[in-house]
Amino acid sequence: MNVKYNIGNFEIKNYYNQKGNREIKIHNKGKTEDTIKIYYYLSSSFIPYYKFETTLKTNHWIIPDEDTLKNCSYIIVYVDGNNPEIISLLHNKKTKKIKDKIICVGLNKTGTSSLTENLKRLNLKVWGDTQEGINSFDFNLLSFHNKSIGYTIDLIEKTDTDFFQDIPFSCPSISERIINIFPQAKYILTVRESSDKWVKSVKNFWKNYFVNEEFKYNMIIGYHNDLYGNKFNNPTYLFNMFETWDINQYEGDIDEKLTKVYENHINSVRKTLISNNCDWIEIDVSKKGELKKLTEWLNIENEEEDFLWKNKTQNKK
Repeated sequence: MNVKYNIGNFEIKNYYNQKGNREIKIHNKGKTEDTIKIYYYLSSSFIPYYKFETTLKTNHWIIPDEDTLKNCSYIIVYVDGNNPEIISLLHNKKTKKIKDKIICVGLNKTGTSSLTENLKRLNLKVWGDTQEGINSFDFNLLSFHNKSIGYTIDLIEKTDTDFFQDIPFSCPSISERIINIFPQAKYILTVRESSDKWVKSVKNFWKNYFVNEEFKYNMIIGYHNDLYGNKFNNPTYLFNMFETWDINQYEGDIDEKLTKVYENHINSVRKTLISNNCDWIEIDVSKKGELKKLTEWLNIENEEEDFLWKNKTQNKK
């Protein structure tokens, strides 16, 4: 199956190759060099996920990167002297079924980096390894704009990724919404040995944002230039993460507030997983035998018993 479009001097084909992967080919049928811009979009997005621009010579073909296309539902094509054209992309045949996807809904600093590295060593495809836009302004805006998770839903539905973790999957209230939408997926809830361990890890890892035992939101504001070159304040991905933690809604000192963040997230996610009758597992990467426990649950062959632990917080005396 292939779909053909003509825009100015360009012929654009969207088709499946012999391996079953979706591709786009561009052919300049004119006698001059012309500029073409292609912006790739996810179905729920209003900001391009990926941008491609080049000047094509006569009879010159281009095959865009397949991995870039896998997440996208349509493109907008700009050609000199022509109105932009919206082109729907063929459905990606390689997209995995939801029931085969694994989503970590543990908070950041609960061993999620260690979990990710170990699953990569077991040859699982992890979100964020090759995709454009992770932790970028566009990804950030689309993940949290008006509390919408449409962009996140697209990532889960439309990619061939095996494993998702980190922001926004790890964020309180967003984790539960994802579970409610995709109860058929597999879920990993990462936890620490105790809430005290998690609080110490958070304060150590993000120590620059905790000043005099208070959390400073204004220290995680970045800057971004708009289409006209104007600079404006841009909440970073960390700002959005901490916003979902909503630390200041709780009483007490900073340790007590963070403890509430941790305990409320764990309890809420457990309740949501149980009420949806999900296939899920709870993992503490610091415990002996946890990697073996996880791989047996995933039905993956593995001889290693324990996790290799990344970003381990060192206890200070």
